[in-house]
Amino acid sequence: MVKSPTNMAWTIGSIQVNGRDDAPAVNKIQFALKATLLSAWGTEYEPPKEVPVDHKPDARAPVDQVAEMDTVSYFNLMAGLMIDNPPRSSDIGMVMSMVKMGLATGEKFDLEGLDDDLQKAIEEGAKNGLAKIKDWAANPVGESINGWFLIYAGEYGTDYLKRAGIACVGLGASLPEDWVYPLSRTDANGQPYTGENNYVLHFKKDEIPPVKACWSLTIYNNRQLLVDNPINRYAIGDHDQANKLKFNDDGSIDIFIQNESPGKDKESNWLPSPKDGFNLILRCGWPEHSILNHEWAPPAVQKIIKQG
Repeated sequence: MVKSPTNMAWTIGSIQVNGRDDAPAVNKIQFALKATLLSAWGTEYEPPKEVPVDHKPDARAPVDQVAEMDTVSYFNLMAGLMIDNPPRSSDIGMVMSMVKMGLATGEKFDLEGLDDDLQKAIEEGAKNGLAKIKDWAANPVGESINGWFLIYAGEYGTDYLKRAGIACVGLGASLPEDWVYPLSRTDANGQPYTGENNYVLHFKKDEIPPVKACWSLTIYNNRQLLVDNPINRYAIGDHDQANKLKFNDDGSIDIFIQNESPGKDKESNWLPSPKDGFNLILRCGWPEHSILNHEWAPPAVQKIIKQG
């Protein structure tokens, strides 16, 4: 049972997929999933069919949609959403501050009725606020080890900047007890990743992510989108049976992160990169206490010096 405090909810379900051959079995599970009202549990419940569906949704990334909105449109959208998504009691301080600038639940927001200084302050505040969120997303406030930001998401309280920053790079991040998402934007030398270089992530045997479920490494461009590649591989991890990772003789693992193939003998461990800038997210599912207690961190990603 999931209790939602609002009428609008979003569920992100994770189903383990052991390679492409496992897709039909996973699809069968997906098609069998359904949401049921608690009051209708145990009955032949059928969800309403009259609910309007937008068959042409905005395909832009949410972060781009927000960035392209003007100040008035953004705050009007927010005021409307607050009707069915009411603030919590702990948000009272922020709510009172918003009321002072004319932003109230369900009421139209308009700059025209405010004095010039307040209009200017709101416009500049919106612009500076978005820049601050993007800066946090690019340089998360938190523990940084070996070029990885160790971000424990999912619980924010009144830390609105962290909440917005996480939404900017990983909308819908789970509680740390379920998933921990180390994020890396730079290599071992502190240089931003680029597809012009080749890299290797080397896990010693005792450095392999300690998890009860699974782990995977996903590559994104700098707009947090997946990028087409010749082998259609966007993540690599311990449960992809079709492209099973090869271990070294000592139990360690090398993951090759580069734009072109590292060679047929290494392609099982190849994570294709875009030609330009990118970042990496290491997903650790059902993490062991060593991750939750900040005793473990991923090793640094090393740049490979090209020969010739």
